[in-house]
Amino acid sequence: MVVRTDQPADCVDSHELDDGTHVIAIGTYLLNKTDSSRSGRVYLTRDSSLDTSRFTPIESVFDLKFITLHGCTVLVVADCSGFVNVFDVDTVALELSLKSRVKVHDGLAFYIAQQGTTIVTTGSDGRAVCCTAGSDWGLTVDKGWKAHEYDPWCCALHPTDAHTVFTGGDDCMLHQWDARAPTAPVRTSMDHTAGVTCMAWHRGALLTGSYDGIVRRFDLRNLRAPVSSVDTGAGVWRVVPRGGSDVAGIANMHQGFSRVDLEAMEVVGRYTEHGLAEEGTETGLGYGVAWAREGLACVSFYDQSYSIWSG
Repeated sequence: MVVRTDQPADCVDSHELDDGTHVIAIGTYLLNKTDSSRSGRVYLTRDSSLDTSRFTPIESVFDLKFITLHGCTVLVVADCSGFVNVFDVDTVALELSLKSRVKVHDGLAFYIAQQGTTIVTTGSDGRAVCCTAGSDWGLTVDKGWKAHEYDPWCCALHPTDAHTVFTGGDDCMLHQWDARAPTAPVRTSMDHTAGVTCMAWHRGALLTGSYDGIVRRFDLRNLRAPVSSVDTGAGVWRVVPRGGSDVAGIANMHQGFSRVDLEAMEVVGRYTEHGLAEEGTETGLGYGVAWAREGLACVSFYDQSYSIWSG
């Protein structure tokens, strides 16, 4: 069942509860073309249904993620005013409570990554910024640096070393940084033929997605070239591996959504109930995926749609 989100939906994440069910968060981004103002919402739901009358208003959302801080699950939201927002989550009432908010970028905050109490973001000012989360979930900005000349769409933190940061941008570059001395990249990959849009970890390897439609797997011992890759056939905005498996969900922009077998590196399924678009037109646009017990939660932008792909 495809549900309308009332505003353009551009991101989604899920959190598994003790009973095996999931809370799903959906973020929206609405640009008023008359006066260039922006607005957004965060919806919470548990399944394929969605009550659009219940939401948390916020500046337009660019990214959101459920993360664990100091033993508690919180929802972190990056917004179009350059703020990172930390919300407490009531998983019973499906309500959010703002706990902290800090300005990290001059412009839009694009992407969120976390390891331990370190949160790193990228933004339209070209910068990567590292923050530390205190015991009260308040964020302290530690360090920021110019990471890319063009929009740095994504970032990642090494799973065991919070000083090692990876960023990817519209300049087609994938950089590795030492956040303690980020004057220049430690290593760079120039393998992408279009902008680097997203990152994820799978079995110790770094996965990237790109406008060129290719999902790449990098061995961190050699970042110059991927050890394997798969062409998904359309621009990749998000790649999300399913925990404990070799399957990833892909938001394929103008071609809806797909599933990739990360062992064989091949596309094993496609979902086009929504998110399809003709390139250059404001229709469709598959922008977000997240795994839930029922399947793959999918959101698309211009058609303002959400569904769970269970096939």
